[in-house]
Amino acid sequence: MIATAFTAFAFTSFTNQQELGPSRAFGLSWWFWLAMTGLGLGMTVSIKWVGLFTIAWVGALTLVQLWVMLGDVKNVSVVCFLPFSPVASNHWLTIGLRSASSPSTSWLVSSA
Repeated sequence: MIATAFTAFAFTSFTNQQELGPSRAFGLSWWFWLAMTGLGLGMTVSIKWVGLFTIAWVGALTLVQLWVMLGDVKNVSVVCFLPFSPVASNHWLTIGLRSASSPSTSWLVSSA
């Protein structure tokens, strides 16, 4: 529950940075809250299935923001892929640790 609350707080802070005007967008605090949102999403989805609902919530709100920012394709890609990177790295780390932990988990990773 703490990770979900942290994600909601980080995403709300990120959204507040963007709503303060174009001069605040892509500033240091904007990047910080974007990274914290990604970290929170990674923590939330790693803990419980409710993390998928949190990702759906943040994803739906991000689509609304993308609709507003659609004119600048560079910014759209940053908003889409930066929050996803902690989730992807967490799965990569988890699968790497599980394959080394015991013989019974070797089926998780292909042994090519």
